[in-house]
Amino acid sequence: MLAAFNKVGKIVYASKDLKKAADYICPICKKDVQLKFGVHTRPHFAHNTKCVVNFNNETQEHQNLKEVMFDWFKQDKANSVELEAYLSEIEQRPDILVNKLIALEIQCSSLSVQRLVERCLAYQKIGITVIWLCGKKLHLNGKLSSLNRAFMKYTQNAGFYYWELDHQKQIIKLLFNVEETLDHKIHYDVFCLPFYKLPLLNILKLPQKVSPISARCYPKEKIIKHYLHELQQKLYFRDKKLLSLQEKLYKHGKNILALPKYFYYPVNRLFACAEDPISWKLPFYHHLKQGLPPSQFHFSKEMKIYQTPLISKSIHLHQFIYQETQNLIDYKKFNKNI
Repeated sequence: MLAAFNKVGKIVYASKDLKKAADYICPICKKDVQLKFGVHTRPHFAHNTKCVVNFNNETQEHQNLKEVMFDWFKQDKANSVELEAYLSEIEQRPDILVNKLIALEIQCSSLSVQRLVERCLAYQKIGITVIWLCGKKLHLNGKLSSLNRAFMKYTQNAGFYYWELDHQKQIIKLLFNVEETLDHKIHYDVFCLPFYKLPLLNILKLPQKVSPISARCYPKEKIIKHYLHELQQKLYFRDKKLLSLQEKLYKHGKNILALPKYFYYPVNRLFACAEDPISWKLPFYHHLKQGLPPSQFHFSKEMKIYQTPLISKSIHLHQFIYQETQNLIDYKKFNKNI
């Protein structure tokens, strides 16, 4: 823990400049804490008894980055900033609270997606915007995990985006225009800035200000070939969802591996979909064939969706409808039966 009250009730932050023998109180549980530091130990306050909030699981990386971000925010005198402010309404303690409206959370270790969802919803409940900055273990390294997806946010300019902190290189990264292709590879643009280069709050507003994203060029045929091989493997190992789709297609004289090109394009996966893209494309295609407006299409309860607590389902649906209707127009398959 880095913040405590001194004997006159003023908030102080752990430092070697403070007296170890002085009286300090935890702002959360109101119990005594001790200031500790040494040759290999960074200054911090330690409880003698258990606190409401667990401070023991913080890594050294987390503590270091928390101090840097707090110091960085303090340089901008136009904003009020609190370290480890306790929000009793939701029993949470953001790493940094800015203007009592923005919670900055630095995440350096794994946690369950469900716990992340709970924390995000709690902030939303009291009208606080939460921004997650991810440490080294959670950097995007070639593949999107369900936890990576849960940290994502979205703006029209930046598309899906993700924040990373690199304490060793002393840089903050905005990874934006994040896309996943059918071969499970991820692609993104990167905006890098060294610590303290600009006011931190200005940097965190970049997703609303970056230039609008442009379409990427992919080796489509190579990626589709990979995807068809993956479908073939799943059928061989009797994937229940695909077998059900295959059965429906057989009734129309079709095969899941030999559909019109629409069903394999574009080569991007739907960001929220935890299933094969064809699982989404088929019902949407039939929805339009029945003469129903695209806007009336909805996420079926039977479809498996990744949890993205910082992105609404309406955004995912809008992205999906726009992408698929454009595909149908491009490939002119409206008059084809499947």
